[in-house]
Amino acid sequence: MQIQRNYNCTQQELYEVARLGWKNYKHNLTDFSNYKATYTETFGDAAITVLLAAQKLPDGNALGSLSETLRIQLEDAANVCLGNWQKLKSYIGNAYPGKEQKPMLEAAGLKYYQGSSNNSWAQIESLLNSASQFIADNSQTLLQGGTNMPVKFSTKFAIDKTMFQTKYSEFLESTVSGSGDNNGPKIRANNEVYDSLIKMFADGQLIYKNDPVKKAHFVFGTLLNYISAPKRAGLRIVAKEKTTELPVAGFSVTAQPGNVQGVTDENGVLILSLSENTYNVTGIKDGYETFTEQVNITTGIIFRKMLILTKTA
Repeated sequence: MQIQRNYNCTQQELYEVARLGWKNYKHNLTDFSNYKATYTETFGDAAITVLLAAQKLPDGNALGSLSETLRIQLEDAANVCLGNWQKLKSYIGNAYPGKEQKPMLEAAGLKYYQGSSNNSWAQIESLLNSASQFIADNSQTLLQGGTNMPVKFSTKFAIDKTMFQTKYSEFLESTVSGSGDNNGPKIRANNEVYDSLIKMFADGQLIYKNDPVKKAHFVFGTLLNYISAPKRAGLRIVAKEKTTELPVAGFSVTAQPGNVQGVTDENGVLILSLSENTYNVTGIKDGYETFTEQVNITTGIIFRKMLILTKTA
């Protein structure tokens, strides 16, 4: 039965949201620990371990690629073995009189050869098993005192036969793993990543129900929007005049460290691109009170700040 995904995004997006979500968890570990004793640093580390394990699992395409690679290797091994059988056929022709050759060849697996030449793997395996037994039972006759079959041929035949059987076994295992629901193990692992993340997010939203900024750090859709675009981080300011609530254009804002500066546009909006850090933000404009505040910026999040400015004259 097809395994259903619990997450409505690509698996790469799931991994990035989970990585960011558990990073936010660790940044706020004290609040989580105070809320529930099971929330510890070890708990977060375990979640990251599950995430990394899910990432390493091959998906259906990778399984299909593995199967195709093994099929090519199996063909190569089969061709070597079929070449060995043709040599054995010639040794049988030299070792036995004309009337005896047909039953000897049949004993060596002749009836399997036609199917073997069409890449029927089971037929090739039967051919090699028959031929191997024939060589063991008739080695002295085939050797002809050192004038026919080389002494080392039986060893080479056995080694090449083992190689074919090993590749055949690996190929069968890959085709079974890649049949039906190719992505079953991968999706199950991804679902585990998603489910544990959502449970933590639900508690995070309760912990920060009165803090909308931090609450947004624990909303899957919000983080998904952030990581779906290029990695953004920064500060979005909307400046309005207190009495009229009209936009305030030309309000100059500076963030330290870095001396990052900008001015609000005609809509009173300014977006500063900031890397993850804690900033002291100052805003000034003639005729308005000065604004100062400390702001924490997290990678993947645009911190939003509404400024209600009071005129001084």
